[in-house]
Amino acid sequence: MKKMTNLNFQHFFWNNNGDIFGCGLVFPPTNKISEELPYIFFTQNGKQIVENKEEIISLYSSSSPILSLVNGLTANFQCSIKICNKKELNNKILISWYHDGILLFNGTEFEPTSGIEPSRIILQRSFEEINNEEETKGEKCFVEAYSLLLRNLSLEDSGKYGCQLWTQNGGQQQLDFELDVLGDSALKLNFPANLTYDHTECCIEKGVSPLCRPMCRPRNIGEEFFDPTSCQLDDYKHFLNCATNGGKRDYLPCCRKKALPPFCFDFCGNNFQVNK
Repeated sequence: MKKMTNLNFQHFFWNNNGDIFGCGLVFPPTNKISEELPYIFFTQNGKQIVENKEEIISLYSSSSPILSLVNGLTANFQCSIKICNKKELNNKILISWYHDGILLFNGTEFEPTSGIEPSRIILQRSFEEINNEEETKGEKCFVEAYSLLLRNLSLEDSGKYGCQLWTQNGGQQQLDFELDVLGDSALKLNFPANLTYDHTECCIEKGVSPLCRPMCRPRNIGEEFFDPTSCQLDDYKHFLNCATNGGKRDYLPCCRKKALPPFCFDFCGNNFQVNK
């Protein structure tokens, strides 16, 4: 068997308050039987402190990179940080949000010079531990999730949005989203006002998610955060169950009279299915 040897690439050093830090690249790793990818290692005063075989801190999103929404609705941009090193929990991490290069949030602080009315924008944050051994590979991992909600969309809100991750050691990652706001002011103003039904109580009882619940009372949709892109199949099923009084009402004749396209007929009764 061919003997495995270390190939040490250029090693960088720097001084920080009397401590000598260094980083370098090694391939293949020492004392390993299986072949692995190159990894970066870090040292402090000559002692190795971490191997960066995978991203210790990674930025990812469950949001689509391209969003097309009707004006008057709510856009939801989601960015999450995955941390798989306990020491990194004490690392200073900063998430900044931008629209066409203009700062919206610096961390959790809203930027008043962004030009957006503060009542239209909100930043939500959650923190949880990942317990999936297959995903974490035995490591203790955490996810810090951020959601930027921009409600009552207008055509001027179209453009490029981004979340940028900054870490204390100078690392930087960024995710970009493209928002296209569709429609005209007539649709924005008249659509909710013409609908007076209110199924809020039933929707809460059935478990319709908060971001989808405004469709249960559309006359206030402009005052709430409504994100139809986050609505799941069960949200629509539960909403239609409420709207049809448990399937006792059939709105299909009305939908035909109003000349709705056939692919919308699933919303006219209590038998909602995903169109294929």
